[in-house]
Amino acid sequence: MYRAEKSVRYVGFAMKKEIFKVANYTAATIAYLIGSGLASGQEIIQFFSSYGLVKSCLAAFIMLSIFCCVTVVTIETGRKKRITEANNIYKVYCGKYLGTFFAWLTPLILFSIYAVMISGAGTLSAEYFSVPNRIGRLIMLVLSLGTVLAGFEKLVSVIAKIGHVIILIIIVLSVYSIAKTADWSAASSAAIGEYGFKQASPFWFLSGINYAAFCALTLYPFLAELGGKTNSKKEAVATGLFSSFVFFTIAMLINFSLLGNISVLAGKEMPAVFIADLLFPRVGGIVYSVILYSSIYTTAVPMLWTTCNRIAADDKSVKFKLCAVILAVTAYFIGGLPFSVLINFIYPYIGYVGIFVFACLVITVFRRRKSE
Repeated sequence: MYRAEKSVRYVGFAMKKEIFKVANYTAATIAYLIGSGLASGQEIIQFFSSYGLVKSCLAAFIMLSIFCCVTVVTIETGRKKRITEANNIYKVYCGKYLGTFFAWLTPLILFSIYAVMISGAGTLSAEYFSVPNRIGRLIMLVLSLGTVLAGFEKLVSVIAKIGHVIILIIIVLSVYSIAKTADWSAASSAAIGEYGFKQASPFWFLSGINYAAFCALTLYPFLAELGGKTNSKKEAVATGLFSSFVFFTIAMLINFSLLGNISVLAGKEMPAVFIADLLFPRVGGIVYSVILYSSIYTTAVPMLWTTCNRIAADDKSVKFKLCAVILAVTAYFIGGLPFSVLINFIYPYIGYVGIFVFACLVITVFRRRKSE
């Protein structure tokens, strides 16, 4: 009797520990995905909201289906193969030569996202702090470059925890916005067409595929590394599915919040910040802007560091530091382009590359099952 009770207690403890790990991995995955584009609402408008209520929901379900496949398969692959070099996941899916190509292409993609972060910082500074765009970009350049050169990893890891706070704020803000200010009369695709919002793709279904592929392409190495830390297939699958559904829920909440206020968002580079200001005049916009600026910083630093690290492995070397300076200055000038324009140009093209990698993933899975 005593042994049976002890066994039950052990199983219960093991389950709680597994659930805690899955929750932690999910939070890490979502925090990794949230940058200035998602938190500002600009990504969601271009990839989903601009197509209207019904089509945006259908596109989101397509995104969810692909994302579930990507996260579950990649985490499980990382667990099985115990991948130590995260970028090797591309070789697993695309073969030796194409995999090596994508492993080197990834830093270029991360650099382009870094440039978008610089642009987002300038836009945010100009719209909500009345600081010239060039000064806002310069401040983010100095902060991100200074952190990378000085190697303040601990500082970044502490500030990066704000990602969890942003998730909570986005959920609360979206739900409150939907409940208080939502007006669905302008949420049809025909009505939205009159406002002239940029769209990521010419077709809503392609936009859903593209967004999932865009997120996945930057996420593959992270998921593979995460898979190496999981202890069972059950844990890997649970992490993949839970992460996908949480991300889908956040994206849909933002989508509904934006659609409910779509008539007043035309021409807004930071629509989510505008909604925060609408809900809580004077205070809401400023508070959310500060949090968003911090989010941009914690996204910009790892993007710049990872790009430089691929070129020069030793982050204390002159080569690494020179590379960081050149890339940061280049990103400053690229970031001078409008935030929404950069997202509309860069993100869809990254998504198209991601679609190819996803196709390789599907082929690899089918070949693996056929050989088993």
